[in-house]
Amino acid sequence: MAIIDPDGLFSGERLAACSDLAQLYWPRLFLASNSCGRIELSYKSIVSRVFANFQKVPDSSEIWAVFREYQANFLAVLYESSTGTWWCQFITSEKFLPKYKKTRDNLSPAPTPAMMSAYRAGYLEWKRSKSFQDQS
Repeated sequence: MAIIDPDGLFSGERLAACSDLAQLYWPRLFLASNSCGRIELSYKSIVSRVFANFQKVPDSSEIWAVFREYQANFLAVLYESSTGTWWCQFITSEKFLPKYKKTRDNLSPAPTPAMMSAYRAGYLEWKRSKSFQDQS
């Protein structure tokens, strides 16, 4: 099971840049990810696992919008696998993921190296834009 870093949850810039709703959903969605920090973006499976006991289940467009926010704020990479399914790779330190990955989780499609490289470049630019020097 993944571990949530309290500092990131309560003080992280990336999560703070998200809407209140996206911030509230983040722990549930992150903990629903597999041992590699990935979750298949299937409305039916997400709703049945993450929102099963909600009084009002969010609709698919609301959930998709939340994942788009995570991508826009460098908390996740969204990608389409070779089979046509969409996935989310949450961006977190390996120390917050289980040391030993489940076999089926290792078989889940990972984002390509090019996607991760683009993420890193975008994140560095995002950090630069928020630095004190760039603000003055």
